Amino acid sequence: MMRQRKLFGALMAACLWLMSAPAWPQEVAGTIASASGAVSVTQGGRVQRAQAGMKLLAGDRIATGPGGHTEIKLRDDTLLAMGPDCRMRISRFRFDPKTNAGSMLLTVIKGALRVTTGLIGQRSPDAVQIRTMLGTIGISGAQFIVESGESN
Repeated sequence: MMRQRKLFGALMAACLWLMSAPAWPQEVAGTIASASGAVSVTQGGRVQRAQAGMKLLAGDRIATGPGGHTEIKLRDDTLLAMGPDCRMRISRFRFDPKTNAGSMLLTVIKGALRVTTGLIGQRSPDAVQIRTMLGTIGISGAQFIVESGESN
């Protein structure tokens, strides 16, 4: 019984230490190249107005309003253009600039997204995936448009 309490205490102390440790910095996935109208970025639960030059991380959600447009440049030179009333998440982004190897998963929740693939898609098209509410799209070309929404 005493041994179980000591073990429980040690586990609790380890959990508290892990919770208080600073998070490792995430790899930057890309930047906002331009933003006009209502464009927001949700990063770590914090919503902020998108501005040119703003860094984006894997897990970030980008949203445009009725008149909003934004262009995003990912680190592998992939270009994303979001139209009005669009919601997208950078679900996963990994890129090694030395080898041009990596992978990405973009989730389009609603709206239209134009994608021009960069180095990841050129090197390994299977490593680029676009998820919508109806399924996941693999790429085979250099440029394509994805539309997603309640009626699609």
